[in-house]
Amino acid sequence: MRATVLLNVLPIAHNLPLACPGMQGFLLSGGTVRLSTSSQAQDVFAAIDRHRVTHIHVVPALLIRWINDPGVAAHDLGSVRVIQSGASGCGRNPGADRAGVPQSSPCRRTSAWRKGC
Repeated sequence: MRATVLLNVLPIAHNLPLACPGMQGFLLSGGTVRLSTSSQAQDVFAAIDRHRVTHIHVVPALLIRWINDPGVAAHDLGSVRVIQSGASGCGRNPGADRAGVPQSSPCRRTSAWRKGC
């Protein structure tokens, strides 16, 4: 069984990082949860690389900042299997190609991108 590692950068009192399935779901199913004190792109990329993060919860504005960060290519982000986004839509973003996020991914109120879909 592959390790499942959730990186929470959002406030854990909110529904998405807490219970959709959030840290509760990950812990109850034997996964690992890493909490980050920073949502800055370089800190998040380093945490993904260091902890081999497989799942991340984000809001669209944060995801857009990350995929447009010039440092995205300097880290091994290949462990990420699911990016779950909640809140408003993401819209089309040229940085998505650099970060490996397909433009065809639905990004509405709550959506997820899964590697290989």
